[in-house]
Amino acid sequence: MNDRETSISIIVPSLNQGQFISQTIDSILTQQYGNVEVIVVDGGSEDNTIEILRSYGEKILWSSEKDNGQSDAINKGLRLASGDILGYLNSDDYLLPGSLQKINICFQESRADWISGDGIIVDENSVEIQKAIRAYKNFLRSLSIEHLFYITDYLVQPSTFWKREIFEKAGYFDEKLHFSMDYDYWFRLYTLSRPHVLREAISAFRIHPASKGGMNYRKQISEELLLLRKYSDNKVVYFLHKTHSAFVAFVYYFIKDMRFKRIKVKS
Repeated sequence: MNDRETSISIIVPSLNQGQFISQTIDSILTQQYGNVEVIVVDGGSEDNTIEILRSYGEKILWSSEKDNGQSDAINKGLRLASGDILGYLNSDDYLLPGSLQKINICFQESRADWISGDGIIVDENSVEIQKAIRAYKNFLRSLSIEHLFYITDYLVQPSTFWKREIFEKAGYFDEKLHFSMDYDYWFRLYTLSRPHVLREAISAFRIHPASKGGMNYRKQISEELLLLRKYSDNKVVYFLHKTHSAFVAFVYYFIKDMRFKRIKVKS
């Protein structure tokens, strides 16, 4: 282990993702980063997830029991985490090679409280898709507009990590939220300090028919609009967020709904 490797804890909330979870865990364990803790919090999967988790032996910490959703699972993991840097990786996403070293170096050099990097979007076969969406989010992250974050969430969730010190101020995830718990958490971190934007790709965010980022984007958009009122009473900001959300829904209809309908027809 490198003496300069800050301890990192990654929580993996899981439920019936046996098709992908090995790739998720392997992407962390093969980082060649010695000071990483993997905590899988499973919600009582009924597929082959438990068998897969057992196969890792003492390389990971894991539990499996019924929970109250993704936010509850993340919080359970955070309570167990011992790392000085924290993050969570959904059980159908994965880290790209060398990511943890990049995150570690970025924290040391920037002295930021939290960091958010770039990420690719992939399908169920780990093939990169939606390159235009990635480019658009990169463009938004490159802008120095203070209140842009209130109009749209341009951060890549699995590429975002935060220090324990700011976690102790921000607290745990809101377990009442099921689609935009990350946006809510970024708001809380954002009110404490601005994120350092890392231009390099850190993770792969997977879109597939059963994922929250797949067919449930309308529910996420609706929840984000309700959430925004918690952090801003500015009517102009709300109008801009709602307008941008309508544009996003329009685009996603063609790149998600139509694609998944074609998949169903083929199957």
